[in-house]
Amino acid sequence: MVQSPIVRPHLTFGQFLGQGAPCQAGGNTKVLVGAYTEMDLRIGWHATKTTEISLEGFNLLHPCHLEVNDPTAYPPLYVPRAFMLNLRQSL
Repeated sequence: MVQSPIVRPHLTFGQFLGQGAPCQAGGNTKVLVGAYTEMDLRIGWHATKTTEISLEGFNLLHPCHLEVNDPTAYPPLYVPRAFMLNLRQSL
């Protein structure tokens, strides 16, 4: 299987706010998946020294993309755009 290149820039704004935006290009002709480019985005805020709130978005460039396509084994798998809100508390 072909390993996809991933670019992971990360910026920090002041002491409490940071964001990252990995961009990924993929595709594997052995299992009939065409090349694609996608981007994920994470924005986080350290509300206190022990609490972090973040919003993450995945596959933001398109509504969905074909991730797996091996017709001999299973139906095609499409990965949709997704969002996640996180609250992390450390001790």
